[in-house]
Amino acid sequence: MKTPSFIFFVSVVFVSVLTGFMYENPEPSDFYYLMSKVGGIVVMIGSIIVAFKAY
Repeated sequence: MKTPSFIFFVSVVFVSVLTGFMYENPEPSDFYYLMSKVGGIVVMIGSIIVAFKAY
């Protein structure tokens, strides 16, 4: 689990979720907006935890 490719994968996931987290639809529903933010935060925290466990 301590491979550079795994760290690269986690970094790519983090960046892709971050861009989705920052993207805002012109008129999203409140539920979509909330779930987008909550899901983005959960995945970013998870990817940071996985990255630290890889070392």
